[in-house]
Amino acid sequence: MKTYALLIFLLFLGIADYAISNNPNNQNIGSSLDKMEKALENEFNCEIEGSHYSLIVWHQKMEFTLSKSSKYKLTDSEARIYLAANFSEFQYVDEFVLN
Repeated sequence: MKTYALLIFLLFLGIADYAISNNPNNQNIGSSLDKMEKALENEFNCEIEGSHYSLIVWHQKMEFTLSKSSKYKLTDSEARIYLAANFSEFQYVDEFVLN
């Protein structure tokens, strides 16, 4: 009886892991970060000093840092609107920070 309970538990863990890792909201979009950075720089004539992306379980955080010498002071809302309109994977970002 204990063996069956253990097998059912392990099966449940396997199914849960598969469901979590294949959920589109949990896909790593870090590979698109450079493209997004270059697109923002080209579109808004600004200079981005650095960027950071993190995926912790299902929470995706994306952060861009504007250079102090940037010609244009890009706002958080402008960046969000542009990225959402031009990069479909941006819809999965839970937290966006522009410094």
